Amino acid sequence: NPYPQGMRCQKCLEMGHWSYECKGKRKYLHRSSRTTILKKAIKDIETGKVY
Repeated sequence: NPYPQGMRCQKCLEMGHWSYECKGKRKYLHRSSRTTILKKAIKDIETGKVY
């Protein structure tokens, strides 16, 4: 298996190895909830900030 040059591990977010070879811990990635995204979209529509 050639090592992925420029590819980021989806588990630990480090470079240079595949996710299935990862020995690191999974990093927590904060993402907005779907509800938050929808509420923001509704607010943008109501205030006329739709692009």
